[in-house]
Amino acid sequence: MMKASTFTAATFTLREGANVIPGDVTGNGVIGIFTPSSPLSANTTYTATITTAVTDADGNPLAANKVWSFTTGTALDTTGPLVTLQSPPDRGRDVTIDSVVSVTFNELVDPSTITTTTFSMHDDGFQNIAGTVSYNAATRVATFTPSSPLNYGRGYSPTLTTDIKDTSGNAFEGGVPWGFVTIAFVDTTPPTVTLTNPLNGATGVATNQKMRVTFSEVIDPATVTITSFSLTGPSGLVSGSVAYDAVNRAATFTPTSALAPNSAYTGTVAVGIRDVAGNALASAVNWDFTTGGSTDNTQPSIVSISPTDGTTGVALDSPLTVTLNEDADCSSATTTTFSLQRTGDSPLPGTVTCNGSTLTFTPDAFLWGNTGHTAIITTGITDLAGNALSAGLTWTFATAP
Repeated sequence: MMKASTFTAATFTLREGANVIPGDVTGNGVIGIFTPSSPLSANTTYTATITTAVTDADGNPLAANKVWSFTTGTALDTTGPLVTLQSPPDRGRDVTIDSVVSVTFNELVDPSTITTTTFSMHDDGFQNIAGTVSYNAATRVATFTPSSPLNYGRGYSPTLTTDIKDTSGNAFEGGVPWGFVTIAFVDTTPPTVTLTNPLNGATGVATNQKMRVTFSEVIDPATVTITSFSLTGPSGLVSGSVAYDAVNRAATFTPTSALAPNSAYTGTVAVGIRDVAGNALASAVNWDFTTGGSTDNTQPSIVSISPTDGTTGVALDSPLTVTLNEDADCSSATTTTFSLQRTGDSPLPGTVTCNGSTLTFTPDAFLWGNTGHTAIITTGITDLAGNALSAGLTWTFATAP
């Protein structure tokens, strides 16, 4: 590295014959720049000299004066620098989280114009990424080095501004759309069971109820089978079918026929259950419950809704929630049975999720401002015993400006 302060008008000169050309001299650890006070003459030979008074950071001088000559052409340089190479490449995927970001220019760039203001980066949440920048004149490469590793599975967008200039003062012409995605997180964490229905130790469970298990993460549906999710009763294994709901990360066991009344049952989720990364449950999960003496024939009802009917000023990113008086069969909660539309328009795209007795509709995009909306929930919603909602509901609200 060179000592920047040793680049001066005395140690870095430019002459045309015996005439000294006036100008400014700057330098950094890699490059020295002589900027003439006025444009050079056309078709003229000039000689540049860097003397041994220029030293490195330890005070060691150049071994000998550096002298070289060049001849000007007939025109001024009025063309700004361009980027010829980007790393990582635009639309690159699986980029390592410790990567540095760099661009190669087609000509020398004034290093003082390469800063964290002119060369920056943000993630897909528009959060600026802290880092440092550097410039290598020998390779014409500018580098942005993040202060800490990037996040797994995120999108990043580097940005170059037109305040970057070449050594003639011409501004960077811009026009470099650029983005890449880091490698997804390597998941080594086994899934867990976060909720069972019925709960462990429950009594008086209806004999026609389905059994439901919720997991901590998305499960590989191919591993959810009658073997990996089973039910055992007084007569041994219970015959039934198993379905998996990826949206709600839940599996449901539906007995072929009603369970025996006033009897003890044990549900089992085996280690054959795996997440989408291939991690198996750390150990089998068992839970017990006891049935009551009858079936559940009572229809569920709606306890509350949000936003409430007639509400105005609703936030544009607000989800809709409906709470029932008992747990729903989440497989019945879809965008067909729970929907949202701009009043008088067609249904809006979105996702319906279910957590016990609470159903949530989340629109795919922000709602329109100052607009009336209509939410609809139908009797297609059922409880875990198969009883349909006692009555559907339609309500309206208006969004904020």
